[in-house]
Amino acid sequence: MNSTAAHHDPAASLLNETQVWCGRLQQAVQTLYGNSAESVSICDALRSFLASCQQLIERGAATTVPIVILGRTGEGKGWLARCFFRDEQDRRNIPCGQNYQDRSQHLLWLGPHPPSDSLEICEKFVRVPQEAMLDLGVPYVVGDAPGCSASIEEIETINRLASNSVALTLILL
Repeated sequence: MNSTAAHHDPAASLLNETQVWCGRLQQAVQTLYGNSAESVSICDALRSFLASCQQLIERGAATTVPIVILGRTGEGKGWLARCFFRDEQDRRNIPCGQNYQDRSQHLLWLGPHPPSDSLEICEKFVRVPQEAMLDLGVPYVVGDAPGCSASIEEIETINRLASNSVALTLILL
């Protein structure tokens, strides 16, 4: 993107300012802490923050709003996700149940289009026509995440990814 376009795009301009601010902060941290563990930890957090900012900008350009449902195992995430769909066959695509084999083991997206930043490695997508979904006034995609009380590191990573990459998060407690 050229500087003229960035100047007229508020999101790109804000991202640029944030990058400059984070760069200054990283320099200050390295001046104070050198190459210590604290310095590495803070700089890693800043890089993660910048990556999240970039994801927000990319998501803002998307035409489909991602909605993810997070919560503990057995709290009804699958049941709630099923409520967004009119067709019983679409509802059956969403794992739901108390037994291990009935639970989500990956992030499952359902809707007319996958989220713009989905990762095929730990996410699956099932195409559902917008007409077969509840009308929320805008196109959207629903994400059903594995229960976050699971101690499996892979599932914890999926939940972090899900919570960082969506416009709306529904948390069941």
